[in-house]
Formats: sequence, C-alpha cells, structure tokens
Amino acid sequence: MDTINLPLFEPSLEHSFSGVVKSLRFCKALKFKEITLSSISKVLYAIQGCTGTSHWTTLRAIPSAGATYPLKIYVSLYSRDTGSGFYEYKSSRGKLVFIKLGKEKQTKIFIHAIFSRTTRYYGSRGERYVLMEVGHALQNSLLESSVLNIDMSYELNIEEINRELKEGSKPLAVIELGECVEKPAFEHRNRKYEGISIGLRHVKLPELSLEKAILKRRSVRKYSSRKLSLEELTYVIYYSFGRVWNDHRPYAPPLNVYYLNMFLVAGEVDGLDSGIYFYNDEKNELVLLKKGDFRKKLYDAALRQEWILKAPVNILLAGGGVDKQYLDVETGMIGQNIYLAATSIGLGTVAIGAFYDEEVADVIGVDEQPLYIMPIGRL
Repeated sequence: MDTINLPLFEPSLEHSFSGVVKSLRFCKALKFKEITLSSISKVLYAIQGCTGTSHWTTLRAIPSAGATYPLKIYVSLYSRDTGSGFYEYKSSRGKLVFIKLGKEKQTKIFIHAIFSRTTRYYGSRGERYVLMEVGHALQNSLLESSVLNIDMSYELNIEEINRELKEGSKPLAVIELGECVEKPAFEHRNRKYEGISIGLRHVKLPELSLEKAILKRRSVRKYSSRKLSLEELTYVIYYSFGRVWNDHRPYAPPLNVYYLNMFLVAGEVDGLDSGIYFYNDEKNELVLLKKGDFRKKLYDAALRQEWILKAPVNILLAGGGVDKQYLDVETGMIGQNIYLAATSIGLGTVAIGAFYDEEVADVIGVDEQPLYIMPIGRL
C-alpha cells in the first residue's frame, strides 16, 4: 500500500467560530462510519497542519512551546478504496505514510509525544507544555469535526505521565471519528467567587469562518496602543469559556469534568474599570475581586514578559481539585478556543506558561494553580 497524498486544506466551509462552539459533536461512544479522505485530511490539518513559515520555523495549526513540536500523529483508517491501514501523518509534506495493514474498520487518530523535544529546553515544566499541546490538538480536532458534521470522542492515557521513560508505546490520546451512539454527561466542579458583579451582553461582531481562523492563528506578542472594547472582550471569553454548548462550556474536558476558572487582569478596556475579575461562566458575568491596574505586578511575576504589560487585558486560567495532568490538557483546550476567538475578530494573543506560580497566584489573590496567561490586544 502506497503513501497517500492528502488534499490541500481549503477553508471552504463558512461556519463561524461562535456558531460552531454552540453545536459541538462530542460523544461518549461511537459506532463505525466511513469518513472520506478529504474529511480526515481536514481534521489532521486542524491538529498539526502547516499553516505558514516564519524565519526559521514552520508554523502549525496549534501552538507549541518554543516551536518544539513534540507531538507525533498516527492514523488508523478504513475506506472501500484502500481497505484498513495504519499510517503516520507527515504534516510538513501533507502525506500519510503507510506503516502496516489494519485489522478492523475504524477511524482513529493517535497522538504520541517525544517529550525530550520540549523538556531539553524547559526541564520538567516542559512535560506540562506537552500535555497542554495535546489539549490544543484535541480541541481543534473537535471543532473541525463538528464543522464537517462528524461525531468525535477521545481517550487519554496520561495517568502515569510522571514515569521516567516518557516515550512509551502508549499514545497520550486516541481520537475516534464516527457516528454517535451515546452522549456524555458533564459536571462543573470549578470554584466560585463572590463580589460586585457586572453582567455581560454579547453582540454580533464581524468574524472569520472557523477554518480561516485556524489558518490565520498565530502567537502574537506585539499589540497596538488602542484600547479593547468590552464587546470584543466579551466575545472572546464568552465563546471560549461561556456556557454556549447545551449549557456547558464549549469543549469536552478530561474526565468529563470542568475544573478550571478564568480570571481577567484588566487595564485598558473601554467600559470596564481596571481590576482583577473572576468570570462567572454560569451567569456570563464578571465578579470584581480587586480594584486597580495589576498588569505591572503580573508582568513582574511572569518573568517580565513585555506583552503582558502592553496588552490591555490578560486572561488567566487556573484550577485545582484533580491531578495536574488533567488540568494541563483542559488548559490547552481553553487556550485553543481563546486563540481562535481572538483571531476570528482581528485580535491577537499568545499562550504563556512560564511564570512564578505562587507569585502569579498572589497577584490574583487565589489559592488555585495558575496555568496559562493569555494577553489580548489589537494587532
């Protein structure tokens, strides 16, 4: 069986990001359904496709810490034309490289990782970045599958992620595509915070299609000096983290439980006083925790990364109550939503995982584990 040349990714479907997140096609259990090669190609591209080049590196559909790209993607697929086969996805060449014949009718995507690609630069913290990248990949695959009207489920194998040998034979995640036979049930176990609340209203804004946003997404570290509007900020947080999907947040978390919280460190947002806010996703409202501009303190606690100081607002994700590897994957899922929401309306962001954990938690005033800081600004 020969190598399969995949069709080029064309952003042909006009579904918006804000529309797709309302109708995600995640399932607990699936039965086999033959998926066309063009659809499989699009899902693979959303996971790890090459979207451009910048200086010395190739850009991908999802971010990777230091452009280390530790993930390796394999596919088990069946079609009447090719039969069953197991392939490696070569994103830089847009090909499926044949490995061996398959034994069953299925469409599964296996996400492995070479941890050393990331840990050689970031040490043990790099393990967390790899798992966050898995979360980004899972979320993009769910979004693209949903656009294509394909049901999706996934399983994680990360319970023993702290073992000494990380490059084991087990994949970190297995994605299955097919036809839904059982819907999942989700729980919300995140902490709640009290304070003065500000109700948010979401308005219709001009936006890109999801597929165009996937192509255009970049990690942006330079922002203009213009303020952000409260409507733009609301769009980003509501469609990335609000309860827009059957009264749940727009992603399918590990263990089917939502553990993370979202906080804002606001400085220059029209219609919103400077301060630290908790986003209550259940009520779509901001809860004021501290008054004042805390961007300088956050900047100091986050290795003085200038884009934190310059952005009009920073989103911070934090959580607890479960093993940290599950928090890391959930962080990546939300982070991918924030990237695509910002890109969809012409804003920029970057996922930041390097900071002093305790100092960042002190700035926010919570005892949860900080996971990501994501500045949001105009290009």
